Amino acid sequence: FCEGYPPGEIQELLEKNNGVKIHREQTYRYIAYAAKRGWIQYMPPAAYHLRDKIKKKHRWLERVDVVHTATIDDVAAQTAQVLIEQLRDRQMRVQSDR
Repeated sequence: FCEGYPPGEIQELLEKNNGVKIHREQTYRYIAYAAKRGWIQYMPPAAYHLRDKIKKKHRWLERVDVVHTATIDDVAAQTAQVLIEQLRDRQMRVQSDR
C-alpha cells in the first residue's frame, strides 16, 4: 500500500482514499505493525547500471535483475520471483505450442 511513498504522503493518501486520519508519526508505527505481520514486503531498489553491464556482456540472457542490497534474504526473494515468472512464461509457451 505504500508504493514507495514517504510517510507524509502515506498519511495524506490514507485520509484522501480511505477517510482515515492519522498523525504523521503514526505512519511509522503502522508500517512497522504491518511489516511484523508480513503484510508488506520491502523491495530493494534495482541496480540498473549493473543490470545493463551484465546484459551488454551476456546478450544471450533473456532477463537480468540486480538488486542493491546487503542481505541474502533480498537476493533470495528476487531470485524466487524471477524463477516463478520464468516457470510461468515457460508453461504458457508449452501450452501455446500444443
